Amino acid sequence: MKYLVISGIDGSGKTTIIERTREHFNNNNIHSFYIWLRFNHYFCKGMHALARLLGFSVKKSSYRGEAWFHEFYRSKVFCAVYIRMTYLDTIIGCLKLRFRLPRKGAVEYVICDRWVPDVLVDLAVKMHREDFLDSIWYRRFISLMPADVQMFLIVRNTCNLLECREENGEDPDFTFRERVYQKLKEKLEINVIDNNGSIDKTVKAFLRVIEFDKA
Repeated sequence: MKYLVISGIDGSGKTTIIERTREHFNNNNIHSFYIWLRFNHYFCKGMHALARLLGFSVKKSSYRGEAWFHEFYRSKVFCAVYIRMTYLDTIIGCLKLRFRLPRKGAVEYVICDRWVPDVLVDLAVKMHREDFLDSIWYRRFISLMPADVQMFLIVRNTCNLLECREENGEDPDFTFRERVYQKLKEKLEINVIDNNGSIDKTVKAFLRVIEFDKA
């Protein structure tokens, strides 16, 4: 069983690529299982409530209505605790995944939409720590991943991201988040898939990486 972890900033095209990949698998009698894993908030729920009380989460207006924006960087102590709570939540998420998977041998590929790499980026953004992916916590989180895993980062240029997702233009952390994803691109274990061309070309590039690794 191979795990395919798909990450990327909103608007990068993850959903379309996943849908086309699953379609390819189905057409070729390859059994896959899809799961969305970005948020597993258990211990962090209390931290989010506390952040609102302390003013580390601020409600702001957007074209979609009011939304909460996190400013955890205002407290180093809060950030330190939040990292550890997120780590515990990620462990729980990994355990949940094992129980939700079909029986062994029933699937060849498990497609994980937004998992540990995206969690790490979210942490970096909440704390405004551009160097967070170079910290010891990066290795600790990545070590929670299954042994047979391929991690993919879908990338697009800024103009395409802003055109695809209007909310990106209203997000005060958008530019910072882009820079953190640029840091993620530098990691050797991350397969970078450029999605600035046609979707057909992108999906073919994605499948080539999978087949090459399988071979």
